[in-house]
Order: sequence, then structure tokens, then C-alpha cells
Amino acid sequence: MGRISAATALCAVFALSLASGIAASAKPAHAASSPAITCAAAKRRSSINRLRAIDSCFTDAIRRDLQDPDPACIAKADQASQRQFQRLEESGGCQPMTGDEPAAERVMDRCEASLIQLLPGTCIEAGSPCSNTVPCCGGLCRVSTLGEVGVCQ
Repeated sequence: MGRISAATALCAVFALSLASGIAASAKPAHAASSPAITCAAAKRRSSINRLRAIDSCFTDAIRRDLQDPDPACIAKADQASQRQFQRLEESGGCQPMTGDEPAAERVMDRCEASLIQLLPGTCIEAGSPCSNTVPCCGGLCRVSTLGEVGVCQ
């Protein structure tokens, strides 16, 4: 098994703990006195909700034996997150005031990709076409010509 970075491991542990509700219910004692902290916590919850929705898209793709998740499913998760961030920022008190949703989205994308690589639940046998959602059992996807579908080795 390959090594994962400390950041990826921390992301996985944090996301899994939030997804299971362990950390999601914890609030700092001073949260009520600071609108910025309240907003940040709400943005983190929104990001975790996006991660859950994206994970459902990938899980559905794997369950239905598809190469990739449904783009409409991913778009729906992205749009819901963007709307939630916009509502939070419009209500005031957020620091920085606006514009951090794309950065949070990128962090959740990296986290989701790391979790899928770490915990795929299945793999593709050698000689089969490679997939973006399921790794090759041998760990290697060989592509002979750029733009062509690779073959698991």
C-alpha cells in the first residue's frame, strides 16, 4: 500500500469524524459572542455537506458500474454549497467577508479524492479499462497514447 501525506491523513480523519457527527456538534464556548466564528463554523458545515453530497455521487457511480459520477449530481452539490456560502456571506459577520467558497471547494475536492484512493472498496482487474472512480487492483493504469483510455496493469 502506498504512503499518504500527513495532510491527506488529517483531512480524511477530520472529514470522517465530521461526517459521523463526532466533531459536527462541537462548538467553541465563545462562538455565540463572535459572528465571524459562527459564520466560519457554518461554512465548515456547508463544506462537509458538499463532501457528503459528492461522496454520494461517487458511490452511486460505483454502485451502477459507471466510469464517472453523474455531472448533474456533482453540479447539484456544487450549486448547493455555493448558495449556502452566499447566504452566509450576505447575512454578515464573516471574516474574510466573501470569496472563500472556491478555496473551500478545492480543499473538499482534494479530501474526497484522497478518501476515494484510500478507501475505494473495490478495484479493477488487470487488462480492464481504467476508471476515474475505481483504482486498478495492481495500482497501475497504463496509457499508451495521450487521450486514450488506459488499461489496468
